[in-house]
Amino acid sequence: MTSKELSDMMQRSPAECHSALVKEYGRYVYAIVYNKLRGCGTNEDIEECVSDVFADIFMKFEFDASSGSDIKYLIATIAKRTAIDRFRSLCARASHAADTSEDDMQELASDFNVDEHV
Repeated sequence: MTSKELSDMMQRSPAECHSALVKEYGRYVYAIVYNKLRGCGTNEDIEECVSDVFADIFMKFEFDASSGSDIKYLIATIAKRTAIDRFRSLCARASHAADTSEDDMQELASDFNVDEHV
């Protein structure tokens, strides 16, 4: 699908353009995102990232009808960068999460009373 085809389709019906773009490149974007996030993300994280990729494409980019180029490379770049950002976010969140079990919390209890010391 070229930029000219997408631009023409966008003029006729934006919803039709969006569904055609997802149908044409959905699996491609999913494969890129899956390969980046499979080690740290859940299926929901992967699906959310794929949705974010298409949302970025729809909201931020205008298809240049004069170029007539294939937008596959643009979509691949957006998918790759979005997945890398999500990977960093998920890894940072995982490293900051603390697992507090019931036994650990009992060790923290003390007879120290703040009100009495104040």
